Amino acid sequence: MKEINNIADTTGRATYKIIPTKIAPDMEQLYFEMKDNEHVFQIGIKTILECILFGVKEKQLPELPLAWYTEICSRYDIPLSELIGEE
Repeated sequence: MKEINNIADTTGRATYKIIPTKIAPDMEQLYFEMKDNEHVFQIGIKTILECILFGVKEKQLPELPLAWYTEICSRYDIPLSELIGEE
């Protein structure tokens, strides 16, 4: 197994930014600030949810009920259809 030695850690900062979505052009999204050995960057809650969903599909994370995704998406104004890829 290849060792990963450039893993990002959170800086403890989170911000809200306006980002466009298909449904709400002025939607606010929660972003977490991360840093690795060379960079400081932000990752949005939608990306984190997509990573969780990918992990579940790959059977690397336990399945979560659809109600959990619905509640989180509703809380952060993320259209569930954008997260799961439905049109």
